[in-house]
Formats: sequence, C-alpha cells, structure tokens
Amino acid sequence: MKKSNGIEDSPSRWSRPRRHRRLWIFIGVPLAVILLVAYAIAFLIDEPLRRYTEAKMNRALKGYTVRLKELNFHPHGFSLDLKGITVVQDTYPDPPVADIPYLHASVNWKALLRGRVVGDMLIDRPRIYMNLAQARKEIADPTPVNERGWQEALEAIYPLKINEFRVREGDITYEDQGPFKPLRLRHLNFVATNIRNVKSKDRVYPSEFHVEAAVFDSGRVQADGRADFLAEPNPTFIGRAVLERIELDYLKPITNRYNVTVDKGLLSADGEFEFGSQVRRLELQ
Repeated sequence: MKKSNGIEDSPSRWSRPRRHRRLWIFIGVPLAVILLVAYAIAFLIDEPLRRYTEAKMNRALKGYTVRLKELNFHPHGFSLDLKGITVVQDTYPDPPVADIPYLHASVNWKALLRGRVVGDMLIDRPRIYMNLAQARKEIADPTPVNERGWQEALEAIYPLKINEFRVREGDITYEDQGPFKPLRLRHLNFVATNIRNVKSKDRVYPSEFHVEAAVFDSGRVQADGRADFLAEPNPTFIGRAVLERIELDYLKPITNRYNVTVDKGLLSADGEFEFGSQVRRLELQ
C-alpha cells in the first residue's frame, strides 16, 4: 500500500465520494425528470383548465358573465394564478362591474399541519364599478343576492375550500346620475381567517376579520371583528368600527331620494355593530 506523508491511503476513503455521487445521480436524475414532466403537463393543461374554470364560474352565476384571460397552474405548491378576470352585468355589460388583474389560490399550509386540507385566496387590486342603471337592475332582480352564485363562482376557481381570504388594494366606485361626485372607496384591504373553522370548536363567529379603506377624499374607515361566513341564510358579523372625516356632501345622490338635504359637514364616529341571524345592531358615538 502506498503512503503519502507517512499516512497510509485507505481505499474506502477515496471510494466514499464516488458512492455519494452515484447516490445523488440515482436520486437526482429521476427527480429532475419527474419535475420536468410535471411542469410540461402543467403548461399543457393551463389553457384547457382556463376554459374549464371560466365555464364553471359562468354556470354558477346568475345575471353576470365572467371572462378569464389567463390561468397558470404551479404543481410544486398546488397553486393557481388567474390573470385578467372581468365580470359584466348581462343587462348592462358596459362598463364591466369588476376588473381583477390578479388572483392567487394555494394550499393553506398552517391548516394542513392541523390535519385540515383547505386553501387560501388573494384578490389583488380589484376594481369594482357600478352606475345607477346597473344598481337599479341589481335591486330589482327577484333573485336574492345570496342566490346569485357569487360564492359558488369563487369556489369554482380552486378545488379546496377557502379558509383564508384576502383583498389587497381594492377600489370600489358607485356613480349616480346627475352632477354628483362618485362614491368611492380606495385602498381597500380586507382579510378574513379561519373561515372553515379550523381552530375553533364552536360555530359562534369563529372567523376573525379586518377591513380598512380610504373613503371619498379625506375619510377613513376601519373595522375589526369576528364572523361566521358559513351561516345560513347569510353570513353573520360582530365587531367594532371607526369612521374618520367622512364627507357627507358625497351622499347627496342618496339623501336627495329621501327628501333629506345634506350640505357639507364631516362625520367621525366610533362604535359597535352586529349583524346576526336574529340581531341587527349598530351603536355609534
């Protein structure tokens, strides 16, 4: 046996790295092939899945039609990215009532650790718009809002039940007829967690929610509370709200219809609210 610097070379010392390399090749090559095939399949099914999702959402909705521009499926996280979602009212399709540039749905990994297979959903920068004609059609529709299929349309996007729902930087505008300023909420951020009651044992307002937005020009609104989004026939809520510097002048198109005159003025208030199956309560100071 040859020696180097008085140390005898061991055959196992030099063969060990070779065994490791062979092991990595044995594991890594099949894994790389599997990932490559998975992404190739995901790429090929994106368009059929887009058409299927769009059709399923439209079957759920009543009086509205969805157009979905792009869908991307990511196999490594079992997630979906939807881009260019447009919703139009069938009676008054122009302008669209909703424009959503981006929607993301994925597995809720925290709930998975508790043994519950549920999902998360993020709606990014949605723009909601409705004018007087569209609003009148919505109000006159004999089908109740909770039966229009909105929840079913969202559930059609992702196969898992949604446990956490977020809206980021939303924009909601209502435009009346006449020389009135549009009613607008900007920078709307909303988050609701534990929708599927993963953590709670009871069914009394198990979900936490937070919402905040800029109102008109200088106003702000913020609310925190708890909800039961699965309650029948409608979701139920309880919580606390803060209103700051809400300009009453913007409410003219609504107050004028009730022969109430509003001219200037600001509203600031702090109080509690409850919208339950048997209780309707609003207390503001």
